[in-house]
Amino acid sequence: MTDTVSLIAAALAAGLAGVVGLLHWPRPPDLDAPRWFRLMLALLLRGEVEASGGTPEDWQAAVERWVPWKGARPDDLSHHPLLVDPVDLPRAYDLRRWLGTAGWEELAGWGAGTSAAVPEAVGRRLPVIWMLVGEAPGPDLLGALASVVGEVLRVPYDGPDVRAMQAALDGLPDDADPRFVLVGAGPGIQAVLRGLHANEGFRDRVLAVVSVAGVLRGAHQGLSEADVDGWMAEHFTQRELDVEIDTRVPYAALQWIDADGNGAFGLPVRDATFPEPRGEPMVRESIDAIDLGPLPVDSDPVRVARALVTFVACWVTSRQGG
Repeated sequence: MTDTVSLIAAALAAGLAGVVGLLHWPRPPDLDAPRWFRLMLALLLRGEVEASGGTPEDWQAAVERWVPWKGARPDDLSHHPLLVDPVDLPRAYDLRRWLGTAGWEELAGWGAGTSAAVPEAVGRRLPVIWMLVGEAPGPDLLGALASVVGEVLRVPYDGPDVRAMQAALDGLPDDADPRFVLVGAGPGIQAVLRGLHANEGFRDRVLAVVSVAGVLRGAHQGLSEADVDGWMAEHFTQRELDVEIDTRVPYAALQWIDADGNGAFGLPVRDATFPEPRGEPMVRESIDAIDLGPLPVDSDPVRVARALVTFVACWVTSRQGG
């Protein structure tokens, strides 16, 4: 009887300790991902405009042209959600909180070509290899990313399987144990997802996944509905893509739109967004599906790459507690 009572007491104590631990576990800050990403684009644009001698009105026109935002007030700069002084934003949005030595002014300086503080801070905070998979119509964002981050693995797309990704991994030095950010363009995102699903050890070393106009729903660019919707329904789930670390890996998607606001190159915006991953009881959530929203198909790929690199570094660091 005494042993039974002791076991019950120990179990209750362990349960209470677990609850207390959860209550005190650091919670990631509440951040609006698409707005944060677009604010980064807006500040890069501010630097470009100021470097060319432009006015605040020129900056407003540039933001309205290159960083579309539903509900923006084009007749009133002070009410546009992206034309703000970053100092007035909640502290969670402060880049310096996550990058340490670089903030919003340094980001504008990067756009102006007068400061390299942001990419240097990103390199320190997020020392990863960027694996870039596939090609897609539109701006050469993968090429721009390669020029911005330096160390990349370029993986050609040869269908939705894992062979090309595995060959790239096999080519790394035996003593290397890097962390990765994976970027899939067009149908290449399907190869990325299959590579993650097939290799649990690799999955645990991936800090973020980015889809650039990726085929995530429907039949497009040589992929059938079975290739995409069938596979995603079965495998894009919290259980199938779980990771060992106790965090949610961002799966961020951005899309290209034409002058009429439609998905460019026959890929509807919705079909280039991650579906909500299926969850199951008692399964920890490892996927954080994020929609960064659409950008004009004639966007400057270097500007978008700079914003994307900054966003990924800040988002990942904010989820890890800085």
